[in-house]
Amino acid sequence: MKSHKVVLRASALLAAFAFCCFISAKSFAARNEAVIYSFQGEADGGAPYAGLTVDKAGNLYGTTAGVNNQPDNVFELSPPAKLGGIWTETILYTFGVNGNTDGFEPIGGVIFDSAGNLYGTTKFGGTGGPNCQFGSSGCGTVFELSPPSNSGTTWTETTLYSFQNGSDGELPQTGLILDAKGNLYGTTYLGGNKSCACGTVFELTPPAEAGGEWTESTLYRFNGYLGGQDGQGPTGLAFGPNGNLWGTAGGGGAENCGTIFRLAPTGTGKWKYSTMYSFVPQAGIGPNGLIYSQGSFFGTTETGSNNGAGGGTVFELSYKAGEWRETDLFVFKFGPEEGNPLGNLTVDAEGNLYGTTSGVDDAGKDGTVFKLAPPAVKGGAWTETNLYTFQPAPDGNQPRSGLVFGKFGALYGTTLYGGTGNNGGTSDGTVFVVLP
Repeated sequence: MKSHKVVLRASALLAAFAFCCFISAKSFAARNEAVIYSFQGEADGGAPYAGLTVDKAGNLYGTTAGVNNQPDNVFELSPPAKLGGIWTETILYTFGVNGNTDGFEPIGGVIFDSAGNLYGTTKFGGTGGPNCQFGSSGCGTVFELSPPSNSGTTWTETTLYSFQNGSDGELPQTGLILDAKGNLYGTTYLGGNKSCACGTVFELTPPAEAGGEWTESTLYRFNGYLGGQDGQGPTGLAFGPNGNLWGTAGGGGAENCGTIFRLAPTGTGKWKYSTMYSFVPQAGIGPNGLIYSQGSFFGTTETGSNNGAGGGTVFELSYKAGEWRETDLFVFKFGPEEGNPLGNLTVDAEGNLYGTTSGVDDAGKDGTVFKLAPPAVKGGAWTETNLYTFQPAPDGNQPRSGLVFGKFGALYGTTLYGGTGNNGGTSDGTVFVVLP
């Protein structure tokens, strides 16, 4: 087990383009959205695929995957005292300090434990052996970042596990979830079943004593088209009732449109797998993760519905008449709604759902932030409101992840492209805020 310590501060960088990040509270309220940080490529990374995590002080944490030799980072954004002020970016860790053994391309987000440690995954890198499909690029890792004892000093990175592309799979592309005992759960996009390489669900158990090795267990290996029903390419996990793990697979199932699955603990160390729903084009194609709220699961599909020609959906999976049933709450269209939602949803205390669309299949569209309000009468139609439509750079565009509520009661997210940075003609991405 190894550790690295790296920290860079971005105050000088911020000063160089503070005018791009500052917008007055009055004009912000009128516009409803602002870019609070633009990544600058070689200076501080780029390509933030994942969403954000927020702490009690309102600090935001996320990752940049980096492209074209940009650094791959875990970053923190500290809020201003007043809405409309300048946010300060700090790079907590840069991957690749010791070759690729610590991983690279963290395209999933990070999560906190109760002690303030951050956990996440990298798509590539690690100490994986010859079985890795991409050779020297490695099979991916799970990492921990521990905060310093004294504020303002370095964070410590520890690689908890390097995937080997045996039964454990490879390419962990999504974030992790954490249970009350400190166990981490996640998915790999590929590997597992050698005949299919359709991905896995895994658990990492912490050591009995501090500094010991974490233990990896593969809870399920997907069969995809071989099994016919269980899916392939898992796209995220969520906790459901009774300690069960629920998740989505982007492909496979009855018509190769993706599935919703459940893994239930049996008390013997084994987990029982069940396919809870197989998507069809009329109901959506390519589900992207779940949230659980008020007895139902909610999620998005990238495309489909509207007889297979829609721009994706927001759906509900609820238990009715002795079975779990899927209902499309809203179907996006190409055009004004700018479809293709690729991230998880966020829910507020009133049951309103919030998310983003990427607009990737609609030429000239840059994506949106939307709100979906539940009906006043049970069984009625949900109401969709477009909170913001992204514009060409220097605005952000093509958000690929969900939103979080943070300081000032606002919603925060990332865009893969856009902003003031420029790397080979492609902007490096942003962090933005929207007033709901």
